[in-house]
Amino acid sequence: MPALELPIPRSVPGKGPPSDVPAIQVAGLTMRYGAGPVLRGLDLDVRRGEVLAVLGPNGAGKTTMMEILEGYRRRSSGLVRVLGRDPERAGRDWRERIGIVLQSSGDHGSWTVRSLLEHVGAHFGRTWPIDELLARTSIPRRGATCGGCSRTCATLARRSS
Repeated sequence: MPALELPIPRSVPGKGPPSDVPAIQVAGLTMRYGAGPVLRGLDLDVRRGEVLAVLGPNGAGKTTMMEILEGYRRRSSGLVRVLGRDPERAGRDWRERIGIVLQSSGDHGSWTVRSLLEHVGAHFGRTWPIDELLARTSIPRRGATCGGCSRTCATLARRSS
């Protein structure tokens, strides 16, 4: 089944899509792993300024949906727009506009805070000096490895720079 396509709304440079366009627009989203569907025809609109809570039992497709919205996973079918763009096709400029802090980054626990800041900064195209970020936060500095809390703090610090 081909993915639904809607025209990308016109946007004002640096401002994103017009305010009447949902921040998140999902229509007929389906995701299959093998023969088993995880998401079946999900429809969802989230307007600018709205807060969305996604609740459900393990295996309900919450993480899969979020990964599709973030552009980390390709969908089987359906339409997905986040800030007016298809996450599967959106580039670095789009990634710089979205704010994501993963529950689990799947990275190496042996990474240092500095190496994680460099990695996240490169992904999002951020150039804030790492020494300045470290000085402005309580994240451990020299050679410290990243436990779960430090990883999250470092990602937040770098993402918001």
